[in-house]
Amino acid sequence: MSSVGSTRSRTQRRALAAAIASLAMVLGFTLVAGYVAASNRPNAFVAPASNAPTSGHVAGAVVVRYVRGTSAAAIAGLEHRAGASLSSTISDLGVHVLRVTPGSEASTIAQLRHSSSVVYAELDGQAGALDTNTNDYYWASQKTQSYTQIHVPLGWDATTGATGGPLVAVLDTGADPNHPDLQGRFATGGWNEVGGNSNTADDNGHGTMVTGIIAANSNNTEGIAGLCWGCQVLEVKVLDSTGSGSYSNIAAGITYAADHGARIINLSLGGSSASSTLQSAVDYAISKGALVVAAAGNSTCNCILYPAAYTETLAVGSVTSADANNAAYGSALDIMAPGSNWATYWSAAYPTLKYAVFTGTSSASPVVSGLAALLMAQNPTWTASQVASRMESTATDLGSTGWDSTYGYGLVDFSAALGVQAPSPTPTPNPTATPSPTPTPSPTPTATPTPSASPSPTPTATPTPTPTPTPTPTPSPTPTPSPSPTSSTVSYSSTLNTKQKTRSYAVTCGTGTMTVTLKTSVAGLTLKVVSSIGQALGSASSSLAQSSVTLTLPVSPGSYSVVVSDSGTKAAFTLTITYPN
Repeated sequence: MSSVGSTRSRTQRRALAAAIASLAMVLGFTLVAGYVAASNRPNAFVAPASNAPTSGHVAGAVVVRYVRGTSAAAIAGLEHRAGASLSSTISDLGVHVLRVTPGSEASTIAQLRHSSSVVYAELDGQAGALDTNTNDYYWASQKTQSYTQIHVPLGWDATTGATGGPLVAVLDTGADPNHPDLQGRFATGGWNEVGGNSNTADDNGHGTMVTGIIAANSNNTEGIAGLCWGCQVLEVKVLDSTGSGSYSNIAAGITYAADHGARIINLSLGGSSASSTLQSAVDYAISKGALVVAAAGNSTCNCILYPAAYTETLAVGSVTSADANNAAYGSALDIMAPGSNWATYWSAAYPTLKYAVFTGTSSASPVVSGLAALLMAQNPTWTASQVASRMESTATDLGSTGWDSTYGYGLVDFSAALGVQAPSPTPTPNPTATPSPTPTPSPTPTATPTPSASPSPTPTATPTPTPTPTPTPTPSPTPTPSPSPTSSTVSYSSTLNTKQKTRSYAVTCGTGTMTVTLKTSVAGLTLKVVSSIGQALGSASSSLAQSSVTLTLPVSPGSYSVVVSDSGTKAAFTLTITYPN
């Protein structure tokens, strides 16, 4: 919902979308059902606790610190006699990183320690990102399908929303009230606009899939993991058993959700024509403080549908696993998400099938809603506009630099949005997981102009061997000093470039002083601290003569963003944040 970085205003871009509305096609929602889990839970791979090394050491490396004042000649002699060669230095610490023959690390360290010029010598330890994982049966498949692509496990290191997220309204075909992975996820007060009653049971299947992506029970050994572990979903049924619904019912559903406290309204639906009634309903929801997230449409054309085409909504497109746009695009587009995700499933034709792969912008939209929910859980005072701006400013830029009509602001990045630094890309081992499903697209609905969603999958028979129970992974404990410190320090090392001009890190503080230090050898980097209401508390810029920039600011309890930005040249930096607990 932000216009930051755009070459034209959102209003201007949306006006172009309105001009081509008569040429737009009706949105088609499709489901791809491959290996679909029955209630007895077929074979599945349980992910390890981390996909990066968290212990051990770097083979062939030794780290040594010398007594200050030791001459370069003396150091070179020591290293030569120890059979080591210099790899790099950490000048601020007086540390040398040495290369040695793998397997000889211990003997090299022992020899160096005999010298009175050595403060210490040690192995070069190895650490890795402690991705948050779950023990859900299809979690490994979820990661492989799409969630590693957008750094969901790393984002969960900041928050899973398990202690309570915002109320999310799903306006769709309803949801299966008996699904084993949706128990306890429904908020009271759901409503059926189609039938005029409180029965929100799914009679199509589409809404169950959308709901599961956002809020399926997580880490419960059952099925899949929802993106927001503690979110409640307000089901508002606005589409009938064929996946179609009137604009008037959808508009009534939007106002109902807004009146019942929904902070996020997910609309995985769309129609080809504009409507004053639908526009008014969106405006009403925005006035009540809701974030309206809508699917852009599945047709690969410049034809974003309504209500996604409205200025006030967050229009979500979809990408393939190779980050290619495979759906609608245009001046109304805001952000992208993977268009193929594992979801909970319901079908009257296949009552024992509970999980499937769900494709299209209908599937991408709840991914964005899930991230928005986590941001609101992490930053309860943030407005809908702040949440949207955060997702847009931290998205992985695709296509042309900055906003463009093919990718909007780019692909959502859970770790960047939630303030967790993603590690440098490393090859990820391929787990022995459920085989990738073969897409079986459903027929595209032809009704117009009403929104349409017709997930009619042809499920593939599922193997039913009983899996060997795998212990729930336990993350490595972090030592806690005693007594507990009054402040904490975190450090990040990263880079900026022409596609990633901004890095943002979230910090939750108590009362006291926050100290932020930026170290870089590049001039022109800007360091800024922003409050949860968007107020800049302080800023500074680096120069070649001053490679270290520090901000010291008084803070009160709340959430803050520490932002490092540049004009687009490649720049490496290290950021250290000390903040009161």
